[in-house]
Amino acid sequence: MDGKTILVLAHGTLLGSNMQQTLMNGPMGLRVLSRALFSVLQQNIFPPYFAGHAILSLATILTAPGSGKGAETLLSVTPVLFHGVLSVVDLVFVGPSTIGLLKRRTHQGRDVRASIEYVESTDADLQK
Repeated sequence: MDGKTILVLAHGTLLGSNMQQTLMNGPMGLRVLSRALFSVLQQNIFPPYFAGHAILSLATILTAPGSGKGAETLLSVTPVLFHGVLSVVDLVFVGPSTIGLLKRRTHQGRDVRASIEYVESTDADLQK
């Protein structure tokens, strides 16, 4: 595979997985699963998700057109670089502390679905 193919695949997978997790998996899991199951799901999704994003960001940067040639290239890869750095920070620092919090709080609170229904009913009452 040439650099352009790797660039398109890496960047497309990076954006697609981000949209899938943010717009579908998280909200749907929160609505459908109990708090305990949602916690287990998130604990197992975080590490590979952020590791994948760090690797895909690096692949995107390394295969960007004109990689390593001047300020224009630096400017064009800055958003992906920023995303990659944040993914590494999430993987190394934020992810482990979030997983620890999820493990400690799994037993607390009511079912998430009951909380969502309460919020929806409160919103409906406020709109009347």
